[in-house]
Amino acid sequence: MNLLFICAGNAVRSQMAEGWARALADGRHEVTSAGIDAGGVHPRAVETMRQAGIDISQHGTRRISDDLFHWADYIITLADSVKPYSVYFPESAAHLHWSIPNPDAMYAPGLSVDDAYAEVRDDIKRRIEKLLTSLTI
Repeated sequence: MNLLFICAGNAVRSQMAEGWARALADGRHEVTSAGIDAGGVHPRAVETMRQAGIDISQHGTRRISDDLFHWADYIITLADSVKPYSVYFPESAAHLHWSIPNPDAMYAPGLSVDDAYAEVRDDIKRRIEKLLTSLTI
């Protein structure tokens, strides 16, 4: 299966998802990510994933494209701001939407930015594990 993860900037959430999916799929699936914009992988995302043993420092960023849409068997959107773009996804690809907050915009008493990134990272890992399990059934 070809898995495409999409978020707004292809800087944090989709990069984390790509990193987890590559590591956890163990070569069983092709994986990439993209965004509405592409401005580079966020350094805090790189560090947060490094703390979990996943290196995403060499990931590039890319914009969504028709080629990627048609390549994908599954298109997973990770940001509510991206969900409306699903009308452009080909019918040949299954679409999943995961409403994952931007860690830079998470505010709660006592929640540091580093904690927010770790929460998002761990949430994405759980979702990737569940997705990969469903693909092997």
